[in-house]
Amino acid sequence: MFRGFVPRNARALSPSRVEQIGLMVTDKQEGPFRLEISLLDAIIEP
Repeated sequence: MFRGFVPRNARALSPSRVEQIGLMVTDKQEGPFRLEISLLDAIIEP
């Protein structure tokens, strides 16, 4: 996934190769903001 979209020819995700997770938050409002994350979890479905 890239900026909320899955690229057309994207390869299948290999969970064992994931090294980073990024978050992009935007509401097009200038000024300071605060984002508190209490839990970020990964779920592997069979």
